[in-house]
Amino acid sequence: MHPHLESFIKDVQMPNCIVQAGQAMRVMEIVTPENYEQFLQAHSTLDLYFLGGARNDLGLQRAKDADILMKNSLFFDCDIRKTDVDISDGQIKEAADGIEEQLRNHPVLGQWRYIVFSGNGLHLYYFGDSIQITSAENWKGGMNTFIDKLEQATEMKFDRACTNVARIARLPGSFNCKSTERKLVEIVKFQDKRASFLQKIEALTQQAPKTVSKVSPKHWGEGIGGVGEGMRNQTAVSVIGKILGEIDPALWETAGWGGLKEWNAKNNPPLSEKELRTTFESIATKELSRRNGTSKKGASEIQYSPVLVHLEDVQAEEVSWLWEQRIPRGKLTIIEGDPGVGKSWVSFALIAAITAGKALPGQDFAEMPGDALLLVAEDGLGDTVRPRLEKMGADISRVHVLEAVKSEDGKEHSLCLADHLTALESALGAGGYALILIDPLNAFLGGKIDTNRDASLRTVLTPLKRLAEKYDVAVICIRHLTKSARDKAIYRGQGSIAYTAAARVVLLVGVHPTDEALRVIVCSKNNLTAFPSALAYAVVDGQFNWKGDVNVSADQLLEPSANEEEKSALEEAEEYLKEELRDGPKRARELYADAKDAGISERTLKRAKANLNIERTKDGFGKDGFWSWQLPSSPKSASKTVAPLVDKALPPQQLPLNHAGQ
Repeated sequence: MHPHLESFIKDVQMPNCIVQAGQAMRVMEIVTPENYEQFLQAHSTLDLYFLGGARNDLGLQRAKDADILMKNSLFFDCDIRKTDVDISDGQIKEAADGIEEQLRNHPVLGQWRYIVFSGNGLHLYYFGDSIQITSAENWKGGMNTFIDKLEQATEMKFDRACTNVARIARLPGSFNCKSTERKLVEIVKFQDKRASFLQKIEALTQQAPKTVSKVSPKHWGEGIGGVGEGMRNQTAVSVIGKILGEIDPALWETAGWGGLKEWNAKNNPPLSEKELRTTFESIATKELSRRNGTSKKGASEIQYSPVLVHLEDVQAEEVSWLWEQRIPRGKLTIIEGDPGVGKSWVSFALIAAITAGKALPGQDFAEMPGDALLLVAEDGLGDTVRPRLEKMGADISRVHVLEAVKSEDGKEHSLCLADHLTALESALGAGGYALILIDPLNAFLGGKIDTNRDASLRTVLTPLKRLAEKYDVAVICIRHLTKSARDKAIYRGQGSIAYTAAARVVLLVGVHPTDEALRVIVCSKNNLTAFPSALAYAVVDGQFNWKGDVNVSADQLLEPSANEEEKSALEEAEEYLKEELRDGPKRARELYADAKDAGISERTLKRAKANLNIERTKDGFGKDGFWSWQLPSSPKSASKTVAPLVDKALPPQQLPLNHAGQ
């Protein structure tokens, strides 16, 4: 390992705290000097970040501001490429020389320890003795004051979002993988200096000039002229509540939001517009709910305001895969197939690999072990789920089941995604899961959702997708197929096409067309990358085994066997006759001609006629005569059982005997 990397990972360690490392929304490892190099090598294809000073008991749960106990460093991000898109990597690294020169003689700013090339800019680190965090708000204010001094000294722009206590940073020694060319996140400047001023960072907030006073948020009127550091968020809640409570919802977006921004400009310093907007929308939602419960206005009279996202504020991200090309993180994936073909086996194989940190087919190396959250309705936990996962090598200590939800009165209720999505989010926020399995999805939709209507189904699928994105978790939903054998694979799932539209990847499971001992998983939809090859697997005596790639398409997997195809054609012919004869008799000649046009053979039509006990009558004589068919007069005679074809001309002793010999 490079000496500077070895120095860096030692620097970030603090007593009684952990250093979390992983992806933006997923902690993968607690890094130490002993496992640092191995962690970098194992995940060289991922964008990696770290955060130090988190409390020990967090483990792999992502730390928030309140979870940071200590800090021994300051981190500042200068994203040079954001303002100069054409600048080269070499020129960015040369800018580090400029920073070094400009800060050389400064008694405070010159105490930096590392300058890191991030791929798009430079990161500047100061390291000193560990200090205890007493106020995340004061820390942020002090960091902003420090940035003011940095920008004045270097004439460069630094990212104000890096001022949060729990701000993550790119991990030196990893790679920036967001562009087509991977770029090493490397330490380009190092000096053996320790910052002596860290304990004063929070105090910088108090040293900043105060033009407004702190006020209690209970007295919103006193804060309308603006407040200082430490009271902005609380006062914002009061101010927003007062504004929205006194004006019509139709004016919220114009007068309400506009007035709120004017108030925020008076604060010292102002809240970020993104933070203010989040609070504004949250309180607006609650206020609408309150009004809906007490107002006599109809739902059609409620005014709504738009929630806009500026695309330039959205950070471009590469797709992160739980299973390369098959199961994306932060997205919805559907695994579908007929009952009994092995959908649950595939999902359990995936859970076993993820929780045990084993590679899946097509992966060059295993991911770090992750946790799984299960919502299962058809398999028993004790007699199926646990024994099967244990037999497949899963680490069951990492498997959690959301069995029910509990209301405020202490009563437990069956989970319904339409009503209890907040409970699912609460579980996600506490767990740091790699995947969620919902098996089957329809069992958790509740009675309010019409699974055949797009609009109804999207009221659940859309917020479920947002949860997947927010927590960077792979959401895997199991779905059964329709009975139709004539639709293309992508249309065969039960219910509305909204299921398929919401999912970024759909995987189809079925019996191998030429080998009934094998099951096949094949991709029928993939919006994120090229379709992967189909994979075969077998389950023998409760043992699951992957059998490698096979050349089978989704449509081939659903092609009916000869017997099934014949049965389907017969059912179609029966439906045809029922429909044609519903209003009374019809000439047989016309029925044969129309059936031929509909693709029904004469042989199949005759079998359908026998199955339905269709009655024949002769009208007219000679060449003017014709045969007519009609449905049986007695409903009981229309049996679906295929009767033996009997020649009525045979004498009684030659008629076929029944099982009683009569």
